[in-house]
Amino acid sequence: MLTIMIMKKLLLFIFTLLLPLVASADDYGVNIDGICYNLYDKNKTAEVTYSTDSKYSGDVVIPATVTYNDNQYRVTSIGQYAFRDCSGLTSITIPNSVTNIGYLAFYGCTGLTSVTIPNSVTSIGNNAFYYCTGLTSITIPNSVTSIGDEAFYECDGVTSITIPNSVTSIGYGAFYGCTGLTSITIPNSVTSIGDEAFYRCVVTKENFNNQSNIPPSGLIVCDVRTESGFCIKDNALVKYLGKERTITIPNSVTSIGDEAFYRCSKLTSITIPNSVTNIGDDAFADCSGLTSVTIPNNVTNIGDYAFAHCSILTSVTIPNSVTNIGEQAFWNCPKLTSITIPNSVTQIESGTFRDCSGLTSITIPNSVTTIGYNAFDGCRGLTSITIPNSVTTIGNWAFNGCRGLTSITIPNSVTNIGDYAFSYCTGLTSITIPNSVTTIGSNAFDDCKNLKTVYCYATKLPETSEDAFGSYYDNQHYNRNFDINYATATLYVPASAINEYKATAPWSWFGTILPIEDATTQIDATSSNNCNIITNGSNIIVKSDADGEKVSIYTFSGQLIGTTAIRNGSAVINTNLKPGSVAIVMIGQNTYKIRLD
Repeated sequence: MLTIMIMKKLLLFIFTLLLPLVASADDYGVNIDGICYNLYDKNKTAEVTYSTDSKYSGDVVIPATVTYNDNQYRVTSIGQYAFRDCSGLTSITIPNSVTNIGYLAFYGCTGLTSVTIPNSVTSIGNNAFYYCTGLTSITIPNSVTSIGDEAFYECDGVTSITIPNSVTSIGYGAFYGCTGLTSITIPNSVTSIGDEAFYRCVVTKENFNNQSNIPPSGLIVCDVRTESGFCIKDNALVKYLGKERTITIPNSVTSIGDEAFYRCSKLTSITIPNSVTNIGDDAFADCSGLTSVTIPNNVTNIGDYAFAHCSILTSVTIPNSVTNIGEQAFWNCPKLTSITIPNSVTQIESGTFRDCSGLTSITIPNSVTTIGYNAFDGCRGLTSITIPNSVTTIGNWAFNGCRGLTSITIPNSVTNIGDYAFSYCTGLTSITIPNSVTTIGSNAFDDCKNLKTVYCYATKLPETSEDAFGSYYDNQHYNRNFDINYATATLYVPASAINEYKATAPWSWFGTILPIEDATTQIDATSSNNCNIITNGSNIIVKSDADGEKVSIYTFSGQLIGTTAIRNGSAVINTNLKPGSVAIVMIGQNTYKIRLD
């Protein structure tokens, strides 16, 4: 009997504990009159929430209260993602009961044209109106104290913004990319403005009123904004906000600023006046409609990423006045087929022509001393390149993925070949390494699967790692595989150093190692199978029908004398060698030895 009484009391106690939980049960994802809510029973409040079943469109009116199961709930919040990607939504009415607009609440509502935020709202959450590109007007009430990070990111249709005196903080990137803004007022109540809060926003001095002591990060305040959309400050074109396809920059402009035409996708042609001396970083980046550019004679600098991702750019004229072409300046211009670098340039910077996959020819002048990191990475259309005698360094990944190259001759000026410099050049069959090279980087010729012949003129073995030509593994050393077929590849080296090459990896892995003297065929003004090579004083003359074929002349020690191409059936190079000297003639991938008369 005692046991039964104890059990009854225990059950009554548990029921008493559960009773408040049952009475205050919350409901989530409840659809009431076409709008989805989370309902909170304790304080009888409702939050508009996201639902995969709800794709709002047209005009939506949020009520101040909703009724569910005979209980009335006050709508106090628009929750995170509530109207996310509702591109058909054109207008929204928010009741005075709402105090908070949550994270990504109206993200991607590109059809939304106007928003009136009621006086009850105190905070606009991070990314609340992110990428609402159709939004043209916003009214922010005096009740709001904080504007969240990227709250109005890329709302480029908004033309003016007045921030009320109640606001104390403007978050990171709050108005990032609001390029349509023509006037901005910031009150003295603001004590914090996040980085890039007004990035890419441009207003004139007359239309900017900053009552706080904090400079708005990213904002450009210009002197003049013309009717055609040119924003000019101190004779620099700082931003173009027009929509024209063909543009002529005014003669008063001396500099094109960073990102001045960034993402002007409608732009097809541009005339740059002779008054311009500088083209800034990202100046024409992502101008996907731009087809050709002529850079005037007074320009000295082309900035980093200046023409990056100009996807249909086919022609660029760079004058001799240019002394610097910045990093990634022409990155990913796949339609660019040829380019001539002027003699005024001394260095090809990192990634300057990276992923220019349509590039078939490039002229590098004798002024260039360094070919930088990734300079021609991914230029898979490049079939030949002449590296001048002035170059001393070929940077890491410089020609990575140039699979159209079949042979490469490195001049005698080069001392360093960087890591992965010619990796994944799968079309390469022949490489000539001069005596000047002292260092070959890791994986410099990795995955050059069709490499058959290497001529290395270095009498002192270059410093390199074992993976210079890719990984080499066998059963005794891990799980071996060959990036090139060493068994069928031939290495030619100076006879005086052949034993050292045979004893040192990766050179020792070549199936055949021969003295470089054996790589040539002795001919004395006689005919080969497809050409005739003769000497006339210090000149070497090649006669052949193979127009366009590359001809290179070396001293017997491997120093490059000169390079040209067969034109109209012949090629002539003056060697400046004395009579009786022996020269090496390379025609395409064939090598010959000839004695000068």
